[in-house]
Amino acid sequence: MTARRLLLFALCLALPAFAQGPKDPGSVTYVQGAASFKTGGGEFQPVNYDALPTLESGDAMQTEIGYIELIPIRGVFLCLGNHGKLEVVSRDDSGVTLRLDQGSVIIDALNVKKKAPITLLAGDSKTVITSSGEYRMDYSDAGSGLQVKKGKATLTAAGTEQELKKRQWAEFASDNLSLTKFKDFEEDSLTTWRDNRMTYNATVYTSREYFGMGELPDAERAGIGHQPGTSPRMPAQF
Repeated sequence: MTARRLLLFALCLALPAFAQGPKDPGSVTYVQGAASFKTGGGEFQPVNYDALPTLESGDAMQTEIGYIELIPIRGVFLCLGNHGKLEVVSRDDSGVTLRLDQGSVIIDALNVKKKAPITLLAGDSKTVITSSGEYRMDYSDAGSGLQVKKGKATLTAAGTEQELKKRQWAEFASDNLSLTKFKDFEEDSLTTWRDNRMTYNATVYTSREYFGMGELPDAERAGIGHQPGTSPRMPAQF
C-alpha cells in the first residue's frame, strides 16, 4: 500500500460510521461522516443514524466531508464521495434514473440487465449503463469525466453520443468531449473508501444477496444493526 493510500485510509478512519444490511432497492446501507437526506418532498435533514433511509423517486442525498453507500437497484452498489449531491429521479422495474448535481460517484454494477438499465444524469450529460461493471462519474461546472473500468455505457454529452467500453475514459464539457484509455481509477479518498466497502460487502453477503438475487433473512439482517463508530458485524478497519 502506497503512502498516499495509507494517508487516505487514515482520513477515512477518522470519520464516524454507521451501517445497516440491505433491504429494498433504494436502501442507504452505510454512512460515514457528515451527510443529509431529502425524503418525502421535504427539505434536507441531517442523517438519522438510528434509521438510515430508503430513497424513493424524488428523494436525494448529499455529503460534506463524508461518504454514502446506496443500493439504487438490486445488485448495484453506489458510493457518493465528499461534497457530493445525488437525486433519485425515478426507480421502478424498468430501471433507475439518478442525477448527480455535484461531486463524484463510483458504481459497482454487479447485476445489470439491458431491460433495466442505470441512467445517470450530470448537467447536460446522460449516461446509460446496460452492462455489469465498474463505473466512475466526476461532475463539476469546470468539466466532467466518465470512466468505465469494466462494462459498457453510452454517454451523451457535448452534442455527441459515445459508447464506452473497458478502460475508456471520456472527459467532457459543454462543447467538447475527448476519449482516452486508463488503467485504474485514480487513487483518492473515494476510491479507497469504495474499495474497503466492496471488500466488506463481499464477505458479509451471500452470493445471491451480493449479486442482487435475494434478501438477507430477517434473523440475519437483525444482527447487522449499527451504533456510533461501527456496526457489530463491521470489521474494525471500517
